[in-house]
Amino acid sequence: SENDFALVGAPLVVYGVGAADLTLAGNTVSHSDPTGPGLVLQDVGNASVTDNTLTVTGTPGPAAIALAAIASTNPIALTATGNTFTGYNQALYFGDVNGGALGIDATLNDNVFDFVIDAAPKVAELENVKDEIDARNNVWGTNTDLATVESYVTLSGDTAVQGGSILLGPITQP
Repeated sequence: SENDFALVGAPLVVYGVGAADLTLAGNTVSHSDPTGPGLVLQDVGNASVTDNTLTVTGTPGPAAIALAAIASTNPIALTATGNTFTGYNQALYFGDVNGGALGIDATLNDNVFDFVIDAAPKVAELENVKDEIDARNNVWGTNTDLATVESYVTLSGDTAVQGGSILLGPITQP
């Protein structure tokens, strides 16, 4: 918590186990020419990501996702509040490597995704997710219309079959 640091190309990745608790708070991260996500949380049992700022410098690659959460060996519980992600190409990625068997309990509110969001999956991709992700009250670039923001979500793998979804409304105006 409360660190200033720089990443070059590669993401900040945190791996965990079922009983792991992570608090990532108040950090300022400069991410130069990201080729992948800014922050990846994989198998972290319980994670709190609060009041961080991740800013891209240089040119983001096509896979430059602000925040990715992946469940491959155990379920994840994630709360993300008050974060600002600037300059990425996509806001969120949630993936359940085991086809939705594990679960992702995520609440992401009052965050700012400050970059161009103008096509799917620039708001989010949910891959093999069986859960309902709560992503209400966030700023999505310069978008002011909920229906437009919802159209920038991609459900891939067996997310639709399992009933996975993401709640986006209400959105916070830029």
